[in-house]
Amino acid sequence: MDGFRADYLEKTYTPNFDKMSKNGIRSEGLIPVFISKTFPNHYSIATGMYPENHGLIANSFYASDLDKFYSIRDRESVEDGDFLWR
Repeated sequence: MDGFRADYLEKTYTPNFDKMSKNGIRSEGLIPVFISKTFPNHYSIATGMYPENHGLIANSFYASDLDKFYSIRDRESVEDGDFLWR
């Protein structure tokens, strides 16, 4: 959950998140870079840069070098990437 602060899990009853945390991975100090916007948070997770450096501030953007508009609502524009991790 890219825009969800780690301490939110302690503020209420979250049995399903507790189960995922116990059986998976959990960050103790993740602070989202741009509230709950997926593109800016994913880009920051992948690059280590803040939105003011990478320029993504919404769930859509125009890539002028490719003359292409990308949107989280457009499945084709977000599913045609290369995996960073294997």
